[in-house]
Amino acid sequence: MTCRPGLGDRRVCLTTSKDFRDWSEPRLVQAPDLLDSGIIEFYAMPTFAYGQYFIGFVWGSHFSTSNGPDFTVLHTGPQAPQVAMSLDGRYFVRPVRKGFIPFTAPGEFGCHSIRTEGMVVLEDEVRLYSVGGVSAHGTPVPPRSKEAPNACLMHRLRRDGFMAFQSKGYKAEFTTRPFVVYDPVFTMNAQAATGRVEFEIRDTKNRPVTGYTFDDCAALRFDDTLAHPLRWKDRRDLGELVGKCLRLAIRFHNAQLYSFRGDYHFVDAFDERCIKDGLPVDTTRFGA
Repeated sequence: MTCRPGLGDRRVCLTTSKDFRDWSEPRLVQAPDLLDSGIIEFYAMPTFAYGQYFIGFVWGSHFSTSNGPDFTVLHTGPQAPQVAMSLDGRYFVRPVRKGFIPFTAPGEFGCHSIRTEGMVVLEDEVRLYSVGGVSAHGTPVPPRSKEAPNACLMHRLRRDGFMAFQSKGYKAEFTTRPFVVYDPVFTMNAQAATGRVEFEIRDTKNRPVTGYTFDDCAALRFDDTLAHPLRWKDRRDLGELVGKCLRLAIRFHNAQLYSFRGDYHFVDAFDERCIKDGLPVDTTRFGA
């Protein structure tokens, strides 16, 4: 369960229980730091399982008003969710320090306050459900004859669309860390409606693998897809490379890359040595 350390202490902690009666001491998992802009406090962090990972929505509260504290704390200002991510549900990071859902136009629900409280994952999209307010937290509500001060908002997001790689210039290229693949099927989630994405398999020394080069790949061209299969001429998948240490190189322009899906494990030097010696690899350690 996520909670606060105490009344008025707006940080995010995690506490656990085996019987819902006895709970562990709260452990701090999210707090404002020097990378945050302005004065911000964290009101709550509803958290949801997403595949094998976890997504949290930190309610960033900007309570730096000119008024003095009320009930010993500041509590007047807008609120917007920031995305936090975790590999294990215990330790979270915030890759982007800004509101994930933009405010609406003044006077509309969500113009001063958006608090995400629900997430539903469908086959092709993610739906976020939030409470949207017409006033900031702790401020007077505009008089309305028939409407409530809050409403339920729904936002749609493409699958894995929480963030993306996008080139700042016309073209871009990157290479992944070494990984071992356990299933030959590997897919890419990308938007290239006006662009192109090419891919290449390399060995751990960053040398192209014959038959899996940029020139051989079935590139994604002028298309938008959630699951483009990585294929090459005369090779429909990674069947010949299962169990080997590889790198994936990507070259693209006018495109956004959201994710790659497959059964794989990023390896370190110890893992690579185990693979060479025919020993099993512990895929539960730093597997993402």
